[in-house]
Amino acid sequence: MFSHSSEKPHQCDICKRTFAQRELLKRHMFIHTNEKPYRCDVCEKSFTAKGALKKHMRSHTNEKPYRCNICEKRFIGCGNLKSHIMTHTNEKPYICEICGKRSRQVGDLKKHMMTHTNEKPYRCNVCEKCFALNGTLKKHMMTHTKEKTHHCDLCNKGFAHLKYLKKHMLTHTKEKPYRCHLCEKRSAQNGVLKKHTLNHTNCKPQRLGFNLQGMSSSQCKQARRNGEKRFSQNGNLETHILTHTKEKLYRCTICEKGFAQRGNLKRHILTHTNKKPHRCDVCEKSFALQWNLKTHLLTHTNDKPYQCDVCGKKFRQVGALNIHMLTHTKEKRHGCDVCGNFFIQSGDLKRHMLTHTKEKPHRCDVCEKCFAMRSHLKTHLKTHTDEKPHRCDICEKSFSLQSYLKKHMMIHTDQKPHRCDVCEKRFVHLKTHMLIHTNQKNINVSDKRETFAFNHDLEGDIRPNMRKKSRKSDVADQRFNQGAHLETQKSTHNNMKSHRCDVCEKLFSYNATLKTHMLIHTNQKPHRCDVCEKRFIRSGDFKQHMLTHTNERPHSCDVCEKQFSLVGYLKKHMLTHTKEKLYQCDICEKRFRTSQHLGTHMLTHTKEKCFRCDVCEKRFRFRGNLKTHMLIHTNEKPHQCDVCEKRFGLGCDLKRHMLLHTNEKPHHCYVCEKRFTQSGNLKRHMLTHYKEKPHRCDVCGKRFARCDSLQVHSIKHTREKSN
Repeated sequence: MFSHSSEKPHQCDICKRTFAQRELLKRHMFIHTNEKPYRCDVCEKSFTAKGALKKHMRSHTNEKPYRCNICEKRFIGCGNLKSHIMTHTNEKPYICEICGKRSRQVGDLKKHMMTHTNEKPYRCNVCEKCFALNGTLKKHMMTHTKEKTHHCDLCNKGFAHLKYLKKHMLTHTKEKPYRCHLCEKRSAQNGVLKKHTLNHTNCKPQRLGFNLQGMSSSQCKQARRNGEKRFSQNGNLETHILTHTKEKLYRCTICEKGFAQRGNLKRHILTHTNKKPHRCDVCEKSFALQWNLKTHLLTHTNDKPYQCDVCGKKFRQVGALNIHMLTHTKEKRHGCDVCGNFFIQSGDLKRHMLTHTKEKPHRCDVCEKCFAMRSHLKTHLKTHTDEKPHRCDICEKSFSLQSYLKKHMMIHTDQKPHRCDVCEKRFVHLKTHMLIHTNQKNINVSDKRETFAFNHDLEGDIRPNMRKKSRKSDVADQRFNQGAHLETQKSTHNNMKSHRCDVCEKLFSYNATLKTHMLIHTNQKPHRCDVCEKRFIRSGDFKQHMLTHTNERPHSCDVCEKQFSLVGYLKKHMLTHTKEKLYQCDICEKRFRTSQHLGTHMLTHTKEKCFRCDVCEKRFRFRGNLKTHMLIHTNEKPHQCDVCEKRFGLGCDLKRHMLLHTNEKPHHCYVCEKRFTQSGNLKRHMLTHYKEKPHRCDVCGKRFARCDSLQVHSIKHTREKSN
């Protein structure tokens, strides 16, 4: 017979706890004796009470007899239902006497009280780590035993605890049972929902209140300003404090690198194991971390849920949006302790620190070249694999990097989103152009408003990451943005060539130029065309060759609208409109538009012929002339006319031949409007209008308009001398 009085006559001899019934005392004694007489026939798990066994059996039968009348959710035990009912009534009857925190269950209150007493009575026998709760100790023991008793029926993945299995099952069912009552956003986990609700309430109960003296200004500007930086969760506060203490509790056993958080250590371990368990079902690409896979999946859906309220730009990740917002606020939280420069992101500060330490920890296994950043190494490795995963949907051109593909897409869209406020020119990349206005290099901008597609359209070697301090050359009155450019300029004046070829003993100013030259001796051509399988030594030659297949000419002249495949060709062409000749010969004072034309002209004074034919030993001044001459020996004529099928050794000969079929005369005389098929014929014709005779005979002083006429005239004098 049950007693309704508050009398508890039955006392435990061990812990002195009293009970109203003898049966309850017997059950309690099982805790001290560790006796579990009730065993489950399915999984052989043992229990101290018969009621606990009944409740456990429902987990096998999936029986849930207790139903919530509000949301109709069902539960195994009556206690589970009572705890659930409190989520609707928001009832928390158990109050902490120290801090006033309220709890729904007495067990939760007991756990909370241990945070005040800091009592940890449960000790691990393996590593002697102490815990406040026995359940936490049991979970910890599984890290030593590596036991994973709970397995997923769908993917057979194992888990140490049942709650982790339940969370994992939501990834298969896509179920999100927890709903926000304010914005109706749903979450798979209750903890995620709690964090989300703090965004609505803007509640940040945890406060940073310790002394901040002696901290670096880059660590916490807000905390230094008022000493009361606040956080929505205690864990975030603890993580933030580590930025001040610089404490790294978790250390990698392989490379001994330290980390402030356990999660960062786990992610780092994957770099050693090279394990990538998360695979994309669309493209089968594998990732080490699940959140990397989630971010990657957005590239297939093209979903960008996070939008900037200022400029409307969209992002795939909230972290990318937060970083972007700093570009509007101009806030730079991370400062360098060496030079005092501040940066928006911590990653930018880390990269900047490598400029002080000169450290290059990332080494290429193929060529042993070292890099300061892992991303640079990944980009470099693609030069060995020839991998180009990023393809243009319009012209099917492939690129090794996604950034190159984005720049290429500007050619099709003709999009130039950034406008200069000074000269109103439009650019894809504005930062490089702004260096001109800030006088970081002595380049004059003309008043004419022009548009360029890429930053290398501007004359000069300008980089967006140049320091603002300029350097002046001691030889010429010219200024440079980087010290490397200054040293390059000095070497051109001093003729310093310290790098020698071991084969032909030719000297070079730079080691990179020497490496490219060595490929001539080894006959190695690493760059191969996938269309015609032709190979090239230099990547620049290979890129120019590829344009012959695509017939792509993205660079257009603003004056005559003529199109060019390379920006260099456009620059040379623009000089024909300006009639500007910047390069002058020191011997005859003749002027030229390009440095290449001047170099070619200088060989007429030196009479030097560096290029020799290996078959007939005939020598030539220019490499192009040697290549043309070699076609005589090989009898190779790769260029064929589509109309009459006549073949030619050179492409220029084929172009001139095609004018016979089209009857086209593109070269026009501005004086008499006579037209010519070749530019050389037009030049000779123009001399008849100008009456200019620049070629003079040294014997009789007679002058001629054309050089070949002078050569014919000189033959007369040689015949007179022979007679």
